Amino acid sequence: MICDYVASGGGFGDPLDRKLEAVTHDVKTGATSPEMARRIYGVVIDPEASAVDIPRTEALRREIHERRFREGKLLSPSTRPKDEGEGWKRQIKIHEYLEIARNGGKVRCRCIRCGYLFGSPEENYKKHCLKRVVALDKFALRPLPTRGPYLGHIQEYICPGCATLLQVDVYCPALGGEEDLWDIRIDLPQNR
Repeated sequence: MICDYVASGGGFGDPLDRKLEAVTHDVKTGATSPEMARRIYGVVIDPEASAVDIPRTEALRREIHERRFREGKLLSPSTRPKDEGEGWKRQIKIHEYLEIARNGGKVRCRCIRCGYLFGSPEENYKKHCLKRVVALDKFALRPLPTRGPYLGHIQEYICPGCATLLQVDVYCPALGGEEDLWDIRIDLPQNR
């Protein structure tokens, strides 16, 4: 039997992009706790005012962003330079923060925010990301019913150019499978 104990549901996009009003609403309605608002969204709620502490939130979000750069490990030994935007034209948006772009005969997966080039569409973009592994107990509010250790962990895939969180996967080494799950496969016609 496999059990999954989570503090909240999955989200869409980088948690640091979540509007402060939405996080505050979730805390007030009990959809998330002040602790999870801080850990996941980088939002500090002032308990006395039941409002966002803006200076502390801005500082925490900067710290989380910097931690992604510090703790993320580049999966591919060859890094691709950040695209300065010249000559690259979007072919198709494939993700909240990723697109397929073309520059003459070159086609690459690219970060929409900063222009970082990940590789060709025939490759798993995650192989060109910063990868950060986080123990599940860091986010769990309660221990497992057995009091044993969590068998899996969270894998964060981060843009090396701007530290935007692109994807979060849960991986359990004991179960095996594809560790860096290739979740977006692109087959573009060559003559577009």
